[in-house]
Amino acid sequence: MQFFPFRTIGAKRPFHITYDQINSAMKRASKRSKSAIEGRKYAVMDPRTGKTFSPKELLRLIIGDRSFYGGRGLSGANSVFRAFGFPVGNRVDLERQRRELVKRKGKVLPTEILLKRLFSQTWEQLPSEAELRRISDGGFPGVYLLAYTGESLLGSRVKEKDVFYVGMTCEGGLSKRLQQFRKGITHGGFHSAAERFKRVWLRGKPYRPHGKTRFYLAYLPVKCEKAKEWRSPDDIYRMSKVPELERAAIARVKSRLHHEPLLNKK
Repeated sequence: MQFFPFRTIGAKRPFHITYDQINSAMKRASKRSKSAIEGRKYAVMDPRTGKTFSPKELLRLIIGDRSFYGGRGLSGANSVFRAFGFPVGNRVDLERQRRELVKRKGKVLPTEILLKRLFSQTWEQLPSEAELRRISDGGFPGVYLLAYTGESLLGSRVKEKDVFYVGMTCEGGLSKRLQQFRKGITHGGFHSAAERFKRVWLRGKPYRPHGKTRFYLAYLPVKCEKAKEWRSPDDIYRMSKVPELERAAIARVKSRLHHEPLLNKK
């Protein structure tokens, strides 16, 4: 059985704390009065039921009346619960986050449907870094397509012949990854494809957004929870669709053009 090694103050050996022990402690704590189980600064939540508890009180139910550090850090009480995916934080904030998660629940879509949706998007001119911070659903993982052409693609539907690059992001979110690309084609670095584009296509010069040849963007967010303490098995499955979708998009381009998008290297 998997365990987390939790060290109390002055102990030579750590306690091997398991998920089952935490689950059992939560059940026992639920039978106590509300004031006895709520923490002052931190609360740990059972995401299945929405109940919150004091991290310190739960630990005492598991290891007894021993001295240990509270709060954050490797030896802090919160680290035990976070390791097993239990959310820790302000009680009110935790309850709000859980309500938002319930609203987002839905079925996991097949890659084929996601691919169809991606290629049903319309092109927009690649926004500035400041504008990319505010793009719709930019905090989610997803796949993005870039076109680089002298033709005006603004508002037109994505076609395979125009796809110059296919990219993806999981942990960081689309907004952050696209900002890195936008910064890279101007200053260099930050994004390997952007660095390659600046070196090969622009010969080291910065990208000019108002030049004759411009970048256009289309993207599809895959809405899921990224944080370990909140994500469900379905959320993890949705995240696994992102690299699948990226490869499927590259394959679709190659099936029509007989070559992969030129800026894609791997």
